[in-house]
Amino acid sequence: MVTIHDVAEHAQVSVGTVSRVLNENPSVRAPIREAVLPQHAVDAVHMLLKLVEGDESAPRSIRTESTFVPRASCGPVPTCGQS
Repeated sequence: MVTIHDVAEHAQVSVGTVSRVLNENPSVRAPIREAVLPQHAVDAVHMLLKLVEGDESAPRSIRTESTFVPRASCGPVPTCGQS
């Protein structure tokens, strides 16, 4: 899995700069933004989202640009961890 630290190292910027780019902070200059998040990558994601828009067979995370990470469960919450 790629981390924010990996992106920062690859783009030769700080982790804080990567965070500002991802949060669309307007103080980040265009050349730095492009180093962290190349425009062709952004265009590819937008194209993918347009292709699956309205397609119910596409994963919801792609249609809504959100992600869901399920957490491990050991049963009903009131008895979780009890034997």
